[in-house]
Amino acid sequence: MKLGLVLSGGIAKGAYQAGFLRAMEEEGITSRIGCISCASIGLFSGYALSAGKLGLLCDIWKEIHFDSTVDLACEVWFKRYLKKLMERFLNTEDVLHIPIYAPICYILPLIRMEYCKLYGQYIRSWSKFMLGAVSYPFLSGGVHLFRGQVTFDGGAMDNIPVFPLLEFEQPDAILILHFESGYRPRRKYLLSGIPIFDYDISISDRYRKHSFDFHSDTLHARMERGYEYGIRITKELFRGGENDLEAVCAAAKRQHEEETDKRLDSVTFETWVQRLNELFYPYVSQFKLKMRDLSLHGRVTRLRSKKEGKKIVDQEMP
Repeated sequence: MKLGLVLSGGIAKGAYQAGFLRAMEEEGITSRIGCISCASIGLFSGYALSAGKLGLLCDIWKEIHFDSTVDLACEVWFKRYLKKLMERFLNTEDVLHIPIYAPICYILPLIRMEYCKLYGQYIRSWSKFMLGAVSYPFLSGGVHLFRGQVTFDGGAMDNIPVFPLLEFEQPDAILILHFESGYRPRRKYLLSGIPIFDYDISISDRYRKHSFDFHSDTLHARMERGYEYGIRITKELFRGGENDLEAVCAAAKRQHEEETDKRLDSVTFETWVQRLNELFYPYVSQFKLKMRDLSLHGRVTRLRSKKEGKKIVDQEMP
């Protein structure tokens, strides 16, 4: 069974994802993941999983500590914290064994979005892409450029990017790890025929979703809660790899029914991010979306609007 994994953005809540992925690795489930799609901070989680660097990801989360949002802002603005973190996290010897898709947004000449694919041997453009795809202008230590254009966080337009996996990979099932309690996959995603299971990981910590709480105690607790929740969910879903797709779907349905009431009672900042996505989506879908392959022999795939209903592939080096 080829499993697709979607990792949403969530700033400091990315620590939950690190714990959950560690649980999946211990349970041997990561070997089933054949493709990853991620946004914002989820891009760090996806990259770590694909490059075999989950240990480094957890170490970084354990080392992060800011007493207040002001301290965080000072580090980001005056000490280039995000750029230094990226330099430590990425390595020229990295090899991504699982293809990663992630959205990035551009400001000029019009606000627009494209998806990028990272796979195989490391190339220099990855660091610039990742820095732009997780940053907001003037909030992340200055303006970040990718391919000569001002960029901002791809999560602003697609914080739970299911689309690339449906369009380019078509796995047997898709597992979504997010922080939006009221999230429901778009109807057209469900009509694809591919089972989609979504989990708000912060349910493991009673929906504590303070996005800018980077205190070490909080981050440690989130990783542990995410790990414990991940162990429980993966054991029930996959039964040590014994469950087939039908059994996995049945287990996921039971889990979702158990959590539905709790999720519906929780409305947080992530709910507004999702509503922002829904606001932007009709606008973005009218333009030619692109999928840029950032590999040694990459290409750009232009996805035309619904009216044109065609796909054009242009060969282009990244």
